[in-house]
Amino acid sequence: MKKERPSVLFITPGASPVGGNIFFLNFLKWFKQNSDTPFLTVYGHEGELAGEFAALGEAYQFDHDFSEQRIWKKGLDRLSQRMDLRNRRLRKQLEGKNIGLVYSNAVTNYRILSALPKFDAPVISHCHELESVIRRMGLDEFEKTKEMTTLFIAASEAVKKNLADNHSIDEKKIEVIREFIPIEEYSTEQIKANRAEVMRELNIPENAFIVGGSGTLYWRKAPEIFALIANEVHKKMPDAPIYFVWVGGATKGDFRFFELEFDLERLGLVDKVRFLAHTADPQKYYSGFDVFLLTSREDPYPLVCLEAAALGKPVMCFENSGGMPEFIEQDCGFTVPYLDIGAAAEKIFYLAQNPAEKNSLGAAAAKKVRERHDINVAAPKMLALIETYLSK
Repeated sequence: MKKERPSVLFITPGASPVGGNIFFLNFLKWFKQNSDTPFLTVYGHEGELAGEFAALGEAYQFDHDFSEQRIWKKGLDRLSQRMDLRNRRLRKQLEGKNIGLVYSNAVTNYRILSALPKFDAPVISHCHELESVIRRMGLDEFEKTKEMTTLFIAASEAVKKNLADNHSIDEKKIEVIREFIPIEEYSTEQIKANRAEVMRELNIPENAFIVGGSGTLYWRKAPEIFALIANEVHKKMPDAPIYFVWVGGATKGDFRFFELEFDLERLGLVDKVRFLAHTADPQKYYSGFDVFLLTSREDPYPLVCLEAAALGKPVMCFENSGGMPEFIEQDCGFTVPYLDIGAAAEKIFYLAQNPAEKNSLGAAAAKKVRERHDINVAAPKMLALIETYLSK
């Protein structure tokens, strides 16, 4: 009788459409097309991507509730019992599965990992997180995840350095595979048409220079710094047609929009800075940007920068803020001192006044994304690691 092939058990924190989960879904689609290895998926909390996980094959929801966790940590017995029930349910669903490898798409998945049956299989933990997220989710749980992990995949050299320096993980147990995206090709005409549509929609003049941003509206992504850089630009050049557009990060009506608009009104920037609600087609807006400004205090290797770069947009970020300086290097944008609002404004002035240089940096960014970060170029490295550890 032929022995059943072992499967890969993939785990991700949830089904919400945020960077790590989107990366994971794109990889699963590629994996299904490029490997005959069977797999099943466990995702934590509910979200818009749940149907897509289910469409790819056997999928289970853990119903990972972060607000409930925080309460549970305070020692409420009733919620502790609910978590125990949840763990037992997942174990029952997965018992008897022939699992040859557990691939965890985060280092914050301890609650799911601890709910699994005791598979005799290595664990790969793909680290898309830097220190603020690890600490926010809990150092105790990270230590337990570290003990369970056979190999870490780091999303950038900055992530690897953080794991080694702050968590004493042997560098031999860390493999760097930088983030990657499926690249959708847009013609020059499509990009121009999208830009024209965005300018009409937002009532921005045709001769405008647009500084773009994107990301969840919270401390790590620093949307308030985006607004302060806009303020610095317009203090120095009040008549310059330089506009700032931040795409997504919350749904319409979210209180965080009120907080940002509160400042914009008092700074007199309501006409020059726009914070837009989450959209299903952010690339349309990225097409309208002249430069992508990453204001994150900490970001491992954000997909949004790669998506903007693929459209020929130069990228700016702060030093010591994560992995994006590894992409920008010297040829496809600028890295300025950490949280230096004046330095960021100066580089925006420079690009606005030197369109040839802006276009050259954008072309280099687009070329680099295709050479290093196309899913068809980078995903085979992950597949090779998976196959190696699956056979152990």
